[in-house]
Parts: sequence; C-alpha cells; structure tokens
Amino acid sequence: MKRSAVILGLVVVLGGGAIVGWNQWSSSQEAKSVSGEGYAMVTSAELVPLVNQKKDMQIIDLREPFLYAKGHIPGAINIPFQDFEKRINEVSSNKPVVFVCHTGPMGDVASQMLVQRGGQNVSNLKGGMAAWNGPLTTN
Repeated sequence: MKRSAVILGLVVVLGGGAIVGWNQWSSSQEAKSVSGEGYAMVTSAELVPLVNQKKDMQIIDLREPFLYAKGHIPGAINIPFQDFEKRINEVSSNKPVVFVCHTGPMGDVASQMLVQRGGQNVSNLKGGMAAWNGPLTTN
C-alpha cells in the first residue's frame, strides 16, 4: 500500500503543468502543456503528424528492449530507462527530443535529467505508449 501511494505521489508531482506556447517544430503548433521543469508535454494527437511528416527530431523509447521490439513509434531509438543516465550522451542536442515510456513518468524523469544537463527542445509523450494512437513499427 505504501509503495503504490509513493508511486501515485510521484506521478502527481511529475504530471502537473501549465499551458504555454511551444513552437519547436512548426509555427502552426497549438499550445502545449509544459511541466514547469523546462520541458514540454506532447500528446499523441500532436506527435502523430510530426512522425508522419518525418520531422527532424529524436524520439527516445525508454521501455525495455522486448517491449520496444513488440512495437514502437517509427524512428524511435531504444535507450532503456535503466541505461539512460550512462547513455545520455547519445541524445542529440541539435534537434528536438521526445521521450516515450509506458505511461509517462519515466519520460518525465529522463526529460528532467536532460534539461538539467542543458538540453533544450525536450518533451515527453503524455500518457506514454499507453496513449499512443499513431503508427507502429517492429524490429
């Protein structure tokens, strides 16, 4: 019971945000939710067109390799969350980065880590792969 309360508290703390303008990829983008931690929250509906248009961005899938292999966002790179801190240098600083995990909290933590190291144009997929309703690819 205590563990679930801690996890719920973490999700609540990491999931809060305010609405602000966010134009990393296109001047026509709608307002996005920003976490207050220096990174944006992007919804599946906002990310799908960017993936379909093959926008120049880096999508980092933080899930375990076996889940990534079952299906992931086209073009996503698998860097499991447990390895992220030691592989953070693999994330480009020259293009927007979108983190993806199961439901969002690991993406929040990875986003915060990257922002703390000077990362800009960082976002997290709100709801993670559980909320993704776009194309999938497998390896």
